[in-house]
Amino acid sequence: MFITKVILMVVGSYLLGSLLWAYIIAKMVRGIDIRNYGNPGGGTIYRIMGKKWAFLVGFLDAAKAAIPTLIAMRMFLSDPPIAYEYWPVVFVAVAAVAGHNWPIFFKFSGGGGLACGVGILACLMPKTLAIVLPFGILAGFIMWKLPIFKKAKSTAPGGGAAALLLLPFLVKPFYGPDVDALFILSLLLLFLAAIRQVLNVPRKLIPIIKASLKEKK
Repeated sequence: MFITKVILMVVGSYLLGSLLWAYIIAKMVRGIDIRNYGNPGGGTIYRIMGKKWAFLVGFLDAAKAAIPTLIAMRMFLSDPPIAYEYWPVVFVAVAAVAGHNWPIFFKFSGGGGLACGVGILACLMPKTLAIVLPFGILAGFIMWKLPIFKKAKSTAPGGGAAALLLLPFLVKPFYGPDVDALFILSLLLLFLAAIRQVLNVPRKLIPIIKASLKEKK
C-alpha cells in the first residue's frame, strides 16, 4: 500500500509538472508558441509579454511543484518528521521538476525548473530558500552588469545556478546531519537545472549560426 501511494504520487506529480504554463498562457493570451522565442519559462514570457505575465507564470510553475510536495508531506511525514520519511517526499518533488523540464505533453522539451525549485524549497526547506533566493537574484543582477553578459537575453539561469550551487552547503547546517534526503534533493535540483541548460545550448546556438551564415552570404 505504501509503495502504491508513492508511485501514484510520483506519477501525478510528474503529470502536473508537465503542464507548461508559459506555453499555455502565451497561447491563450497572444496565440503564439512561446517555444519559438526561447525556453518555455518565465524568462521568455518576461521578454515577450512583460512582467505581469512572467510573474503569473513563475507563480504557477512554483505552485505546480509545491502542491504535490505539500500533499506528500502530509501523507508521509510524521510530527515531528523522522529523517528517512523525507525520501518519498523527495521523489515526489523531483518528479514535478522532471515533468517541467521534460513534459510528456510537449514532446519532452520544457523549461529550466528554477521556479519549480522555489516552490519545493518553500515547502521543504524555507530557511535555505530565504538565503539562496536573494543570493540568486543578486548574482543575476551582478551578471547583468558585467560586459560579458550584456548580449545575454536573461541572466536568470546564471543567478539560479549560483543559488543552486550554494544550496547543498546550507542543508545540513539548517536541518541536521541526518537528513540525507534533503541534501540529495539539493543536488538533484542542481543536476536537473544544469542538464536542462546544457540541452538548451543547441537550441540557442542554431539561430546564431543561421544568422552568421546569412551575414556571410
